[in-house]
Amino acid sequence: MKRILFNFFPICLCVGILLSSCDPNDTENSLDLQGGSNTGLTGLWLLSNGPSDNASISARESQLSPAHLNLQEDGKLLGHSSRNILGGTFSTTGNAGIELNVTLSTRVADTPYSTWFMQGLDEADQYKLEDSDRRLVLKSTVNKSLEMIFVRANSLAKPVLISADTYNTGSKEEFKVIAVSQIGNLLSITAAYSGGCVTQEPDLVWGKQLGKSLPPLVPVKLVLGKADDCEALLTKTWYFNLENLFKETQYDELLLSIEGLGTGSVRVKKQ
Repeated sequence: MKRILFNFFPICLCVGILLSSCDPNDTENSLDLQGGSNTGLTGLWLLSNGPSDNASISARESQLSPAHLNLQEDGKLLGHSSRNILGGTFSTTGNAGIELNVTLSTRVADTPYSTWFMQGLDEADQYKLEDSDRRLVLKSTVNKSLEMIFVRANSLAKPVLISADTYNTGSKEEFKVIAVSQIGNLLSITAAYSGGCVTQEPDLVWGKQLGKSLPPLVPVKLVLGKADDCEALLTKTWYFNLENLFKETQYDELLLSIEGLGTGSVRVKKQ
């Protein structure tokens, strides 16, 4: 049976894309763990359902959000609930049972999305792998309406395209980058653009330019490769695998200068 402990602590305000940690007075959902972690569940999982996260995702569209779980081989759990950083452990039992020990290590203003996410993790006690293990479904034996669907991150992300020609050619549609975050070795980019007649599957392109700073400044560009005559205002999130960019630059830490984001750069580290 689950044993839930609640500790209350002050709300922290976070500015910009990266979240700041609060004092170590955490909200904790404590479980008595049994057994070991199931290595079939290990990996980075992106949440693909639930209420809209209005901070980065348009309420008019069904999009994957940056909320995620990273289940590690040693049974540790890392993650993000849209605005709050998670930690803890996980383990599996017989009959597809799963037990989650989740610690909320930061706290910013709760939204319906973040509240739903945390309550879902709190109540989930079963799991199911689907679609050749590309989908992880967490359920509750008590709350039959609960269903949290995660998608394996590597099945969604495209590698960074390394091409000076494509970088110099540029995008066929104008856009504005409104949110960027690193999730493991993936980069999540949310952009607003006009369209609606075609499905954009953009590339994140590096033109092989490398700054002399440490860490080096790397200019990258989101390239929407399809022209679109429609004028609906859309907001979408795409994911890109940074591993080949770390390999090609031969650096484990980079400052990404992302066209369309405005001033400043985004620091990324190899995970």
